[in-house]
Amino acid sequence: MRLQQKPWLLGLALVLVALAGPALAMQRGDIERKAFEDSLAGYRLKPPKGWDVVPVQPDERQLGLAFQMDSPDGKDPLAGHFRVVLVESEKKFDEWSGQLLQQALGKGIAFDGLKSVLDEQLEIAGLPARHRRWLFQEVHLDAWLVEREPAKIGVLATVGEKDQFAKSWLVTFERAVKSLETFEPKTAARGAGTTYGEKLAAARLEAERTKGWRVVPTPSEKFILATSSDNQKFVDEVIERLERSRAVFEEDYPPPADFKHVSIVRLCDSEEEFHRYGKTGGGTMGWFNPASTELVLYDAKDVDRNMSYAVMTHEGFHQYCHFLFGRSEAHRWFDEGHGDYYGGLKFEGQKAKITARMPGGLERLSGIREMLQLGTAAPLAKHLNFDHAEWQNQGDTAGYEQSWSIVFMLRQGMLGNVNSKVWRKEYAEILPHYIVTLRKGFEFAYGEERAKRLKEGKAPGEAEQTTAEVIELDSDDLGEKVVRRIWKEAMSASWGQIDLVQFEEDWQLYVKKYLKD
Repeated sequence: MRLQQKPWLLGLALVLVALAGPALAMQRGDIERKAFEDSLAGYRLKPPKGWDVVPVQPDERQLGLAFQMDSPDGKDPLAGHFRVVLVESEKKFDEWSGQLLQQALGKGIAFDGLKSVLDEQLEIAGLPARHRRWLFQEVHLDAWLVEREPAKIGVLATVGEKDQFAKSWLVTFERAVKSLETFEPKTAARGAGTTYGEKLAAARLEAERTKGWRVVPTPSEKFILATSSDNQKFVDEVIERLERSRAVFEEDYPPPADFKHVSIVRLCDSEEEFHRYGKTGGGTMGWFNPASTELVLYDAKDVDRNMSYAVMTHEGFHQYCHFLFGRSEAHRWFDEGHGDYYGGLKFEGQKAKITARMPGGLERLSGIREMLQLGTAAPLAKHLNFDHAEWQNQGDTAGYEQSWSIVFMLRQGMLGNVNSKVWRKEYAEILPHYIVTLRKGFEFAYGEERAKRLKEGKAPGEAEQTTAEVIELDSDDLGEKVVRRIWKEAMSASWGQIDLVQFEEDWQLYVKKYLKD
């Protein structure tokens, strides 16, 4: 029997929908029932309900970004962004305001001088505050700055004017800000002199600042893993591979007895979360950030987890070398060539084996063979001396493929795994001489720069407590001229001691004939 809806029931349903309309609209603009608490910054508030919390990168944290959320798909609501920042001045807050408006618009604008449509003084959490609102090119920007010492608390939020619930969201933003409460912040142990337990406690406090994230220790105490994944089996596999990969790195490049660095690894549960965190696009699967020293990955469960493992090992080598070689900056052929070399690491039972094949789109062997066949590979004298920009501009993956094959031959040759027809004993000295000279060059340059800054009073911290050893530097602090001088010395001490023309012939023959996949 076919069921038919009775007319009076249909009429009642329409009435109920009409009555429910405003309530549903308010549900689209609502705040969480439970307040988010930032114990390190000393505040709590109830943010917009149902939005995605995005972890804050360490360098952004240092600049003042404390908390961030985005609408789930950028469309519900339109241009939905919510930020909490800690600033010293209204000028800094306006800089954050301009940046968020640019992000919501998807383009650069001149924020200075932009006239607000609302500017009022009020009290929030018992503290003086200023609330301003702008409407620019169909985007609302709400900005509250709460006066608190030592850092002012700024709350920023955007929504598209054309969103059907825009007015509801503006009310929601105000409710979120008025839920603000402040308290005395906690302090976390930091610095190279702290123990693993103290570093772990600090990492856990940091993880609490992002809903859904947790921190996992590792047996070796060489890593701290921050993750949003609730798949414990996968997390355990990542930890095991991190530790076994590190063992291989240490065998090839032994650390000194006092090497105590703890590596921070961030594992995102999804590719979308990974790209939100890093503000990256397709094609990026992981990275190591020398500025924050953080290794960032995601679970490629929807494609191939072996790609996650390969990228983890590749980037893990960058992270290890950053500290092992005293923050030296190597040529890309060394850096990326080794990353891909270790990316082919496979574990068979208790044995670790380097293979010539990485999973999926990361595979390099067929690419370099095609380049040699077509004659598109760069001459070695150029490739080895490329600066970072020149190396990157060789093509989509051309630089990776050529660098990988060079490092693969050198490392396997040092192990006695390269045919004697293409291997000469002096080739075994290239990598050791390159690294020793590179590290010594950077150590000397950093020492000079630290002494200079200490003398000029540019060192951080209290003058009576500051020594040259605690001034952290990286290659950017030395300047391009100094870095290029160090590179030239390292190349002269390594590649400069062999017949490069002969090596190029041997390398090409090795790739074409002797390199087995």
